[in-house]
Amino acid sequence: MNAPAPTAATSATAAPGLRSVVQERPVFTRIVYSQCWEDPEVAADGLKLGATDDLVCLTSAGDNVMALALRGPRKITAIDFSAAQNALLELKLAALRTLSWGDYVAFLGARPSFDRVSTYRGRLRGELRDEVRAYFDGQEKQLAKGIIHAGRFQRYLSIFRQAILPLVHSRAVVEELMTIDDRASREAYYDRVFDNRRWRALFTVFFGKAVMARLGRDPAFFQFVDKKNIGEVFLERARWAVVETTPRDNHFLQYALLGRYPDLERGPVYLRESNFQALRDRTQDIQIVRGDLESHLSTLAPGSVSALYLSDLFEWVSPEHHEQMLRAIARVSRPSARMVYWNLLVPRSRPDALAGLIDVHADEAKALHARDKAFVYGSFHVESVR
Repeated sequence: MNAPAPTAATSATAAPGLRSVVQERPVFTRIVYSQCWEDPEVAADGLKLGATDDLVCLTSAGDNVMALALRGPRKITAIDFSAAQNALLELKLAALRTLSWGDYVAFLGARPSFDRVSTYRGRLRGELRDEVRAYFDGQEKQLAKGIIHAGRFQRYLSIFRQAILPLVHSRAVVEELMTIDDRASREAYYDRVFDNRRWRALFTVFFGKAVMARLGRDPAFFQFVDKKNIGEVFLERARWAVVETTPRDNHFLQYALLGRYPDLERGPVYLRESNFQALRDRTQDIQIVRGDLESHLSTLAPGSVSALYLSDLFEWVSPEHHEQMLRAIARVSRPSARMVYWNLLVPRSRPDALAGLIDVHADEAKALHARDKAFVYGSFHVESVR
């Protein structure tokens, strides 16, 4: 039996008002995302992080909390209503602080290892708080495989790679696509070899709403989605990633199609050896909070926040709830505080009613999104509080 998900280091008590139905779903008692699927370098540039910033960051898988720490903000608060997601960040931080770089990436699952469970038991378990330890004591099978592969969404991608992709292309065809650096050659290869009728048919079904809700996310994630053929939307975005980004430099694409990172110096920011010591130095004082964003904001004084990393949070809420959350952000933010977030399938941006409180940096956001390697999102937003 799995241990219950742990509570976080501190907790934000739910505030009255609108609530997202997503946070009530049982899927979040387990890890949903064991790796982040937003580009932290694009986010950091949009936030313009510096040494005087106080950052509030959605925890998710914790990768981007760590990556944003490299930009040196004065304070980082990681918040998530999922205790399991917060526990994952705590485990990654314990591995970062305790292990050598080689042992760190091997334990997490980015490199081969046969002793992850013994590493956990002998070197990491004692570094965790009691409730986090109890949670991962019940997850040793996932630890043995590498915790970065343990999320519900990561397992969904694994099914795609192992059961669907081989029905369309051989491993050699996929590997060759991933090594073509010239854009024109890559486009020609994709159109001539990769993009056949079976690829399109199986891709659009597997990444359609029905299968994704059942295996990859949860039906509640789609409450506000009005697009009918989302598999076709993701197929178009996948083609963009293959053609317009260089696969050997796009670790999101590498993981989706290969399930691994051939060169970790081109991989996720928090796994690169060149960042390892700086990450150790700059992640010492991260505060982890369990709760929803508005509950946490209700505990803060005006001027407490200067930067907010919001993932695709607004996908999960109604337009009215979105506006309420933006007002809460404006209340606690200092002048010129910046926020960034993505839209996956639901269009959300600052409503006209808040034009007097929040500015939209549309051109800047569009330019950043054009170099965003996390190809699944339809748009990226940069906004600031007046």
